[in-house]
Amino acid sequence: MHRSSIIQIAAHGWPELVTECATAKPASEERLSAAPLWQIDASGRLYALRGWRPEQYTQAERVSSLLHRVYQPESLVVPVPIGVVAGGNEYLVHAAGLLWELTPWLPGCPCDATDITSQHVESACDKLALLHMRAKGLPSSEWRNSTSLYLARVAELERQLADGNFEHCDGSNLIWWPFHLPRPAEALGRAVRQVRGQYALLDFNKLPVQLVWGDAWISNFLFDQQRAVGLVDFVTVRPDTPMADLARLLGSVSGPNNHWWRIGLAAYDSQRRLDDLEWQALGALYDIGTVLSLANWLRWLAVERRTFTNQAAAVSRAAHFARRLAALLELPATM
Repeated sequence: MHRSSIIQIAAHGWPELVTECATAKPASEERLSAAPLWQIDASGRLYALRGWRPEQYTQAERVSSLLHRVYQPESLVVPVPIGVVAGGNEYLVHAAGLLWELTPWLPGCPCDATDITSQHVESACDKLALLHMRAKGLPSSEWRNSTSLYLARVAELERQLADGNFEHCDGSNLIWWPFHLPRPAEALGRAVRQVRGQYALLDFNKLPVQLVWGDAWISNFLFDQQRAVGLVDFVTVRPDTPMADLARLLGSVSGPNNHWWRIGLAAYDSQRRLDDLEWQALGALYDIGTVLSLANWLRWLAVERRTFTNQAAAVSRAAHFARRLAALLELPATM
C-alpha cells in the first residue's frame, strides 16, 4: 500500500493522534510475520499500525484482551491497542480489505543473535514469567489440554509423511539443510517416533493451560542494553501450557543443558514457581517444537516455495531448527 493510504487509514480511525501531515514507513521487512506493519510518525510521536485479515477478527480480539490484561507501565510493556475515535471498546478499523489496529511504537531494540548474553536471557525470562502470571485467568473458548494439542499436531505430521508430502524435499538442494542429516522425510519420521516416546513418559494432562504468547522468540524482546524493556509480536496468542513459551524462548538462544538455560530457568522460577512436572516437560516441549517447527519451515520453503519479506531471516530460522533436529537425532549438524 502507498504511504498516503496508510496515513489516511490512521487519521480516519485515530484523528486525535494522527493527522494528514504524519509520515509512514513500512516496518515489516525485518520480521517474519506476513501481516503488514507500518511505523507512523505523528509530530515525533511514534505508533505502529498493523493489519489483520478479516477472518482473524476473533484472534485480534483475543490478542487485545491479553495485552490490556498484562500491561504494566513500570514492569511489563507491551503494544496495547488504542481505541478508535468512535469510542467504546472498539480497537479495529476496517479499510482496504483489512482490519487495522494502532498501538504505541515501543522503545528499545531487538538483540542481534551474535550479541546475546546471559543477562539478556535472564531479563527476557523474568518478563515472560510476569506475562504468564498476569495472563492467568483470562477466558478462552478453545481450552484443550497440552497432550491432545500436541499429539494432534504430531498425528497430522505423521499423516503428511505417510502421504509423501515431504518426499520431494531433497536436502542436497537446500543450502540450509545440515549435510549429515538424512533426507527431510526420513529425518522427520525418525524424530516423530522419538518425541512420541518422550510424551509417553510424562502426564501432560496435568500441565496448567492458559492464554500464552505463542511466539516468545528472543528477537521479539526489545532491550535497553541488556535489560528487556518491551515485548512485541503477539499475533499467535493461544491457549497452551506456559512451558511452551518458555521452551521456545530458551530454545531460541541455545540447546538444553546450556548455562543460559540454567540462568533463564532460575530467573523465571524466581517470579513464577515451576512445579516438578513443568520442569520435566520443558525438554519434551523443546524437542516437539523442534520437529513441528522444522516441518512447517520445510513445507513453506521447500514444498510450497513461499517467499518472505525477509527471505534471509526465514532461511536462518529454518536452519536453526534443522540444527536442533540434528542434535535431537544425535547427528553432526555440519552445514
